[in-house]
Amino acid sequence: MEAAKPICVEKDTRWGIDHSTWSVLRHMFPHADIPVIQVSVNADEPVDYHIELGKKLSTIPGALPIGSGNIVHNLSAVDWHTEAGFDRADRFDEKRQS
Repeated sequence: MEAAKPICVEKDTRWGIDHSTWSVLRHMFPHADIPVIQVSVNADEPVDYHIELGKKLSTIPGALPIGSGNIVHNLSAVDWHTEAGFDRADRFDEKRQS
């Protein structure tokens, strides 16, 4: 991922496209005729890191960078025994709606 330098990113083709990306793209690009760069949100990095990475990836001609995962829908962190969401998810949703 030369375009992202000096930010360190790793290519991982083992997983495929996340369902949160696929569910949107199937309507926007039903013929799958655009290259997609799916980037998982890194919970260990600040917002500015992700904004800068998005700017760098947006320079790749004809590609569509999409950020996905780890904000409010992190299945590896789910507590299946509670009915409430995570405080961080509730705060994010409140800010998103304001």
